[in-house]
Amino acid sequence: MFISEFGTQTFTGDGPNDLASATTWLKLLTSRKISYAMWSFSDSAQSNSVFRPGTCRGTRFTGTTVLTESGNFIRNQIRTATGAA
Repeated sequence: MFISEFGTQTFTGDGPNDLASATTWLKLLTSRKISYAMWSFSDSAQSNSVFRPGTCRGTRFTGTTVLTESGNFIRNQIRTATGAA
């Protein structure tokens, strides 16, 4: 099984991030050994975007300063394996 899309906001892909719920969701996926991909690997103005607006027009994509709150969240989840069983 593979979860093809999820975000840290409401189903609209915008609005405030709910990182507590997203963490709970990722812990469930990890405990069930289900792979996932977070949506919107983009730089739109919506809160679901991984990159800050304008990043994709530039040449710098590394580090955390180009990431949104949601982007930093998922980066940290991947790097620390939060929820590992």
